[in-house]
Amino acid sequence: MEDTKTAARVIAEGGFNTGRLYTANGQQIYWWQLSDGWLLFKDHSRMVHGWIRRTEASIARGPAISPGYLMDRYDHGKFETWCPDHRDYDYRPPVDFDFGAGLRI
Repeated sequence: MEDTKTAARVIAEGGFNTGRLYTANGQQIYWWQLSDGWLLFKDHSRMVHGWIRRTEASIARGPAISPGYLMDRYDHGKFETWCPDHRDYDYRPPVDFDFGAGLRI
């Protein structure tokens, strides 16, 4: 039996700044799309993280994650705070990642 915690891999990742004024740097969000359909995001400004289960149809369209899609799920509480298949993962964005100017989402 394959261990799902090691079977999934990162197929896309990225980040953005919403422009919301939670900190002097805005609201910095980083995300990882995993091959098993889970999307992990971390709000570094508010110290919140969550898991979003993407449907097979959305995975088939490609791994691209738009800031609007992610923030719609986040803002409306359409995410999980724990994912049993990935509970031991410790994802971190690149140290030198530039979240960019605020998008005003």
